Amino acid sequence: HHISSFEEIKHSGGTVLGVRASNAIRLFEKKTRHLGIPTEVVPTIEQNLKKMFAGRGRYFVYNNYSLIDGAKVFGFHDKIVMIPLVLRETYHWLVFSKAVPREIVGKANEVLHELRESGELKSIYEKYGKLQ
Repeated sequence: HHISSFEEIKHSGGTVLGVRASNAIRLFEKKTRHLGIPTEVVPTIEQNLKKMFAGRGRYFVYNNYSLIDGAKVFGFHDKIVMIPLVLRETYHWLVFSKAVPREIVGKANEVLHELRESGELKSIYEKYGKLQ
């Protein structure tokens, strides 16, 4: 059974771990303050994963690409189950110098749109995204 709500996290018990000063844990705490879900923060992804497997936390909330990469790097990728948890939708920006011709900017927008629509952009992030 996968967790599908903050209330289910509350009722399942356990502490939610997060990386100190990360937006993910701050947003989680803000959205769940009324539920009183216990949280604990430490400086790194590795420390959080180790705490979780030492039984000192049941969940770990962080952004998906950095968490995937960290879990692989620190040897936990095959030991975790990731479930989507939307805390906030956000945008990222690709910035061009004003010296770049408008045709190139337009072509870049077309290509990014095609990559996003096909799902290839997500695959690229999952494979190469080292966003820590």
